[in-house]
Amino acid sequence: MGFGTPPVRALARALELLDITVRDNGHSNVLELSERLNLPKATAHRLMKALNDAGYLANVGRGKHVGGPALRSLMAVLGPSDVLSSVARPILKKLSRKTGFTAHLGVLQGSMVTYLVKENHGADQLFTREGTQLEAYCSAIGKVLLANLPETDRGAYLGTGPFIALTPTTIIEPEVLCAHLKEVKQAGFALDDREISPNLVCVAVPIFGPDESVTAAISLARIDEFGASATNLKIVPLLRKASGEITSRMTALAHAF
Repeated sequence: MGFGTPPVRALARALELLDITVRDNGHSNVLELSERLNLPKATAHRLMKALNDAGYLANVGRGKHVGGPALRSLMAVLGPSDVLSSVARPILKKLSRKTGFTAHLGVLQGSMVTYLVKENHGADQLFTREGTQLEAYCSAIGKVLLANLPETDRGAYLGTGPFIALTPTTIIEPEVLCAHLKEVKQAGFALDDREISPNLVCVAVPIFGPDESVTAAISLARIDEFGASATNLKIVPLLRKASGEITSRMTALAHAF
């Protein structure tokens, strides 16, 4: 690894360089990337060569690089949900720490929401678990995903109603839910105001794919016996910022591979 360079530190630098290079997707050369990371030029060249030799990066000329065959092979082993979860987890962990809410990532599988990631900072009173499936019509993530379905698919889902009232505030009539989902799509976020569980309040926003389709959603939730409030709605900009970070990283990966 070189004289005086601790292996762990060198590995961390190599991973940072790999990350920024894959996201850059061949737009910047080694010198430009090293300046962004505040890496000495010689160190950046040495690490880049090692990553190239291992097949994790490929030289496309003029000192520029893209993801290499070894990285592509590794990505092929992972399913889309695995990649999305890996990208979203550190962002949601930071978001939960900042807000004190429990953060979730979920996708629509059939008629149910599957929770892929759950991150909470502090005491966790929520019943959700990673891998848990919940009804879409009464959860914030589910409503975001339903609102962004193609109209025919959304109509087919609504045709399975009326739905079961899990709490006194659950929307169960298909016509009412249909109108509500239109409002959700227009607003760009959904609110679960004690609809899936008493005292549970949750706000969710969509995550967009490279083609602008909604592929998943993230949420912030907490126990709040007073229901929806201005405080809860103030987290929407923070959710949108986190969603944008996840979308940006997933788009960079899609372009790289």
